[in-house]
Amino acid sequence: MEGGSQVNGSFLDEGLIDKLLFFLSPKLLGDHQALGIFAGRGVTRLEEAVAIKKIKTRRIGEDILLEGYLD
Repeated sequence: MEGGSQVNGSFLDEGLIDKLLFFLSPKLLGDHQALGIFAGRGVTRLEEAVAIKKIKTRRIGEDILLEGYLD
């Protein structure tokens, strides 16, 4: 099993992420067993969500790069 979402979630829970880079593809893949990007504590209310600031987007070929910073 891949541990990416657990590792990502642990870093997010501990406040150890300063900058995020997400590559978005115009291809949709679906699976009922697919893992999310972040596991961990999560939030119960929208007000508790981690906000991404100073967002920049850039197109790279068919993909989109989303770059931003956490508080």
